[in-house]
Amino acid sequence: MRKLIIAILLLISFGSQAQIINASAPYRVTAIATPLLPIDSLIASTPQSVYSMQKLVYAYAGNCLKVKRSSDNTELDIGWSGNYVDTSAIKSFISSDNATVTIWYDQTANGRNLTPVTNAPKIATAGALIYQSGDLCIEQTDKTYAMKTANYQAYPDSIVLNGVYKVKTDGSYNVSATKTSTNQATPIDGYGTTYLVGNGTSFTNRSLSQNFNVAQGQVAWTFKASTPATTGLMQHWKNATSSLNSTTSYYNDANCPVIIGSRGDNFTGTAIYVFEVTTFSAMSAANLTQLLNSQIARYGL
Repeated sequence: MRKLIIAILLLISFGSQAQIINASAPYRVTAIATPLLPIDSLIASTPQSVYSMQKLVYAYAGNCLKVKRSSDNTELDIGWSGNYVDTSAIKSFISSDNATVTIWYDQTANGRNLTPVTNAPKIATAGALIYQSGDLCIEQTDKTYAMKTANYQAYPDSIVLNGVYKVKTDGSYNVSATKTSTNQATPIDGYGTTYLVGNGTSFTNRSLSQNFNVAQGQVAWTFKASTPATTGLMQHWKNATSSLNSTTSYYNDANCPVIIGSRGDNFTGTAIYVFEVTTFSAMSAANLTQLLNSQIARYGL
């Protein structure tokens, strides 16, 4: 019911302005001068990578996903219908097949596409697309269905690692997204209530006031960290609510991948639904608030 109310409120018009919903009760509608999609019309910070079922980067002219159907293993690039992935194209292509995602395209110009670590995550079962909380997503059944980028370095001084997720099954290591080398934070690792920022050999370990688990439901989960040479911050938000504001003594961005739903050791991870992931190398507090409020409004969090 809450999602329905929010969806109706988002359709309300104040002239040419879009609306956004406050992050906490009372859920007032606030007019904003720019639309919720794409996000780069809303925030000034430049993302380092963007993956979503929604078109979040205005200038992006590529596809959303590459999908494989189970009957003959044929693959097809799937584009957009307006600002959303073309679900009709997926359904037409797969018919009654199961379907997996073999590439989740990066919407930035950096081309840091996500590909399966081992097994490709699901997007459809027997022709039915996978929705959770009313939103299309990919389903990573366990850590072997995680997705990752190629190795890269782009966060010399700070990193924001943000996404919208839903844990499917609790395990020993409920992981959202990490940038780790083996199982060392370089610079970010996190699972459950554990949050680590490190340089590959040493790390600062803090506990979050929120647990990344099934009980959270669909949630925006955001890590932010910076080198001790600058502010040395170590922060976390659930939706738009802070669950940690601390400091770190260590930070280094190694040449390693961003991994969704697992860590770099290939042993620890979780069963998870993934809706959206964004990363930034620099982001003001105001821009981060705008991003989180956009996700709260778009996903009804």
